[in-house]
Amino acid sequence: TSNKQNPSINTSKTDMTGTYTVIVTAANGCMVTNTTSVLINPLPIAIAESNSPVCTGNTIILTSSGGANYNWKGPNGFTNTTQNPSILNADPTMSGSYTVTVTASNGCIATASAKVTVNALPLVSITSRSSPLCVNDQQTLTGNPAGGTFIVTGGPGNIYGNVLSATGIGNINLEYSYNNICSNTAKQSIIVNDKPVAVAGSDQELKCTFETQMEAELPSFGTGEWSLVSGSGKIWDIRSSTSRLTELS
Repeated sequence: TSNKQNPSINTSKTDMTGTYTVIVTAANGCMVTNTTSVLINPLPIAIAESNSPVCTGNTIILTSSGGANYNWKGPNGFTNTTQNPSILNADPTMSGSYTVTVTASNGCIATASAKVTVNALPLVSITSRSSPLCVNDQQTLTGNPAGGTFIVTGGPGNIYGNVLSATGIGNINLEYSYNNICSNTAKQSIIVNDKPVAVAGSDQELKCTFETQMEAELPSFGTGEWSLVSGSGKIWDIRSSTSRLTELS
């Protein structure tokens, strides 16, 4: 009830729907009545959710319900009018609050917000050397940050723990994976060469001769080098396959 000409009712509720009657009394005491109908529509129940947290490079998925029309706003000037928008290639600058304005079919409006966190990828690297190996060589692998996992993705190699074994000729392709909320990988390729075959030539038996010429076979790749293992003698050119050997005894 109210005795004002133009009353206001604050904070309307659906149970205030109905017929409102006004009785107007003139100065001469005469009275007249009139009615008006009031309809209070319910507000939509706005819901905003996300698949947060996500990692850099993944997709942010926003979901909402409760209305006929939707209007999203978020960080970096993001806007979208679909009910369930997706944001590709997420990065940490996209973290923050995303608010959706939901409009029901009756025209009533409600809002809801969802918090999104985009985590950065860890910086991952392989810190062990990538220089060539020979067949059957082994190498201890290390990565940064420590605690990740090495695998061979291709080529002639096996890994036991963090020790790489070269099992044949070719390129070993390595991958180091590290996971801490988000995961990242580093890759490395290592060449594996065949071991050379050393052929020093036929044994020689000298009688009263104190010098000779060596007759080693040149390797198909790489270089060779002579060394004196025992006895006495002078090698004139340690890198020549046909070097002279003098001062024998």
